[in-house]
Amino acid sequence: MSTINRWLVGAADRIVPASSDETLRLIKPASFYFARRAFDELGLAMVWGGCVILGMVVMGVLTVGGRAISASAGQTGLLIGVGISWFAFAGLCIHASRYLIAEYAGRAIERKYVRRIGRTSSKDAALGQTVTPARPRLLLTLTRSTDWDLLIQLAVGLGLTFLTR
Repeated sequence: MSTINRWLVGAADRIVPASSDETLRLIKPASFYFARRAFDELGLAMVWGGCVILGMVVMGVLTVGGRAISASAGQTGLLIGVGISWFAFAGLCIHASRYLIAEYAGRAIERKYVRRIGRTSSKDAALGQTVTPARPRLLLTLTRSTDWDLLIQLAVGLGLTFLTR
């Protein structure tokens, strides 16, 4: 996970604390990696959702304040606010979709565990059984935050800003 995303996850954990690794290993031992990623991606989606709202507020303030100065300043404020909003909305979409992938992959792993063993993985962990977390490579790769996320958001934000103008 990139440094910026790690910082954003930390900020989201202060707003809504995520479960610790020890707790997740007890609750969902078979799908631990997906449970951890789901919490992280949900936190990032919440941060970007807040940024969408903040972008709309900035758009309104800059537009009203700019129009008081001149009409072109109001249009510039509108363009800046729309760009910030689209940038944040792209981040919200990226991380919300990763959250959904991690959440549903974790549920599928838990269902497979119950079908194979006959008990839930949390019950086996509580009984002292060793439960190895599943690691499907493709799904773990789809739910991993990378350094490219912000560049993708920037490209989508700029593209949608100029397409909607």
